[in-house]
Amino acid sequence: MSPRRHRRGSYQALVYGLVLVCGWPALASADCGWILWLKTTRLELDRDSKGIIEPGVWEPRQGFALFAECRAATAVERKSNKDFQVPVVGGGTLKYTYEVACFPGVFDPRPRPKSN
Repeated sequence: MSPRRHRRGSYQALVYGLVLVCGWPALASADCGWILWLKTTRLELDRDSKGIIEPGVWEPRQGFALFAECRAATAVERKSNKDFQVPVVGGGTLKYTYEVACFPGVFDPRPRPKSN
């Protein structure tokens, strides 16, 4: 499966989830509220391109009443948080990537602790 197709499938799953959580009319209204989230992932590559990935954790950035407002703010976040990489002393590269998304206020994308 291509990454683009997987991403589209993930987006569709998110929309279906929003409909279940907030209800269809709430998708674009303030009934549920929207949170702008940012996820930073760190990848350290050595000279042989073998890497260590520190998976990012979603962090809430700002809340909005309307989805359109949240969506507009994603463009601003993307401009201020661009992916970058820097060389590491001794060879290799350190790379940071950023993901920005709007989720309904009742949804928390962070992993939940496992209960025993």
